Amino acid sequence: MTTTQIEVFVCVAKMKNFTRAGETLGMTQSAVSHAITNLESDLNVKLFERSRNGVTLTEIGEVVYVRMRTILQEINMIYNDVKPVKHVPQGVLRVGMLPSTAASIVPKVMRLFAHEFPQVAIVLFEGTDDEVENWIENGIVDVGFVTLPNEQFNTVFILQDELCAILPENHPLKHDKNVAIKHLQSDFFIMSKGGCEPLIRSVMAKEGTSLCVQHEVNNLYTIVEMVKEGIGITLMPSLALGSIAPDGFSVKPLTPPVYRQLALAFRNEMQGQLLLELFVQKMKLVALTYHINGF
Repeated sequence: MTTTQIEVFVCVAKMKNFTRAGETLGMTQSAVSHAITNLESDLNVKLFERSRNGVTLTEIGEVVYVRMRTILQEINMIYNDVKPVKHVPQGVLRVGMLPSTAASIVPKVMRLFAHEFPQVAIVLFEGTDDEVENWIENGIVDVGFVTLPNEQFNTVFILQDELCAILPENHPLKHDKNVAIKHLQSDFFIMSKGGCEPLIRSVMAKEGTSLCVQHEVNNLYTIVEMVKEGIGITLMPSLALGSIAPDGFSVKPLTPPVYRQLALAFRNEMQGQLLLELFVQKMKLVALTYHINGF
């Protein structure tokens, strides 16, 4: 049994797919399959059930997975303990993003990493709030963006941004400086599934109002185009608007104002990991720039 076999096994168990595991590890599908076959032969047990839809752990595979995940964590901790003071950061950091962060602050952090730590590869996974939390929980990503409050993971506050109403150019409220949520109840609403749905629903509950949700969309650019065409209105964090040309729609702050608290979340075993600490430091720096200058 080798460290590579252990790493491949844990990755396949998380991804439930040989091809996706290979892409994550930088290996071919056949190399992944070969590593698992050799491992099963060494242990003399069947670790996975294969099907057209992917693979699932067998009963003994579940037991082995728990053990091997712990082994990998211990190996990483050993490398972390013995690294020299001037160790050059290297390796892979997997980051779960919400669409608004993907379009704004994350690319800026990637540029800083590419310049200062060229031996570090950042692998991005973009998804909804629920998807990112699921990826963190199951170890598919090392760190991910969440909206506070979040009691499930370790979190580090990154920034606060304001929720705004996005209206078509011909909307009756287009000349108002601010918009109250209660005045949006009669409009068809486009719900963003990519980073602020929990906050929007929380605000609705707090205000005792409801929105006429007609569409649920992940992609921020698609939502904005739908607003431009008069299909509906939406609420969107200001962070997401920095990369969208303000043509064909109106942006109105809410009254009273509503803010989203964004944080980086990670599992207990990631605490003290060098790449995570560096990523958090750079993210805080970029977030500070956002508050001072905007994007």
